[in-house]
Amino acid sequence: MPRGRTFKDLYKQGSASEVAVLRVCDAHIKICLHEACSVLVWRYRYDLKSPNVEIYDEIEQIVREGIT
Repeated sequence: MPRGRTFKDLYKQGSASEVAVLRVCDAHIKICLHEACSVLVWRYRYDLKSPNVEIYDEIEQIVREGIT
């Protein structure tokens, strides 16, 4: 993910494959979105070897606020 861009930016622009997960779950209840975010956290922490706590915090904020 390019620096300076948030997941919400990517969601609105539809420019990242991870956003597809959020789009699917956006049509469902919040717990489903939370599960999708957990998948994203797993990918960034393990698949991409990026144990960045800020990513998790940002995802959690999206879960709390919802994606608008």
